[in-house]
Amino acid sequence: MSISNLFFVPNDYDLYGNSLTLDNTTHPSEKALYVNGDTVFNGIIDFHATDNSTSPSTGALVINGGMGVKDDLFVGGTLTATNIVYLENEVVTGSNSTSTSTGAIQVIGGVGISQNLYVGGNSVNLSNNTTYGNNTVLGNLFVGGTINGSLKTTTIESTSTSTGSLTVSGGVGIAKSLYCNSINASSLSLSDNTQSTSTSTGALTLNGGIGIGKIGRAHV
Repeated sequence: MSISNLFFVPNDYDLYGNSLTLDNTTHPSEKALYVNGDTVFNGIIDFHATDNSTSPSTGALVINGGMGVKDDLFVGGTLTATNIVYLENEVVTGSNSTSTSTGAIQVIGGVGISQNLYVGGNSVNLSNNTTYGNNTVLGNLFVGGTINGSLKTTTIESTSTSTGSLTVSGGVGIAKSLYCNSINASSLSLSDNTQSTSTSTGALTLNGGIGIGKIGRAHV
């Protein structure tokens, strides 16, 4: 059936045939098809319009209400949601992420995850990260910047500069006190020039004795 004017579909109207073509050239400012009631399509609906969508009110197909899709949905372009998106048991495939604007899923706003998150790649890159609560890292943790706050590690003993619960490849700056059971250092230099007036004052104070394993000199 080919119709070149406005077409109003009444209730309980059955259209038997292979196709329905609507041509609205005589009334370009009006809609070509008005349906007053529910519409059931038992076949394939093919929209030949190629208008891209830039908002919820533009595109080849505009739906004012909600849409329920029972089976798969394939989108060849970009899927944009202006509100919350709920995904349950969904698998998203695509390219790798190298920045905040690349990858299979890009989120402009925040992300709330109520359960676990597993990352199968080699790294998690965070430009600014603030975490509230406890975090447990079962593998290695590489930090290229600064750690502010307390850090609790395992109880692995250190026998060299590359072993132990915490190993630091570069230098360590400590603004306050350091407590430890033992210190093994190839060399020790103290820049503090505090004068000693008793056994409990000075740049270096020792409550116990001093053992020197090799023959050398002590300059006082």
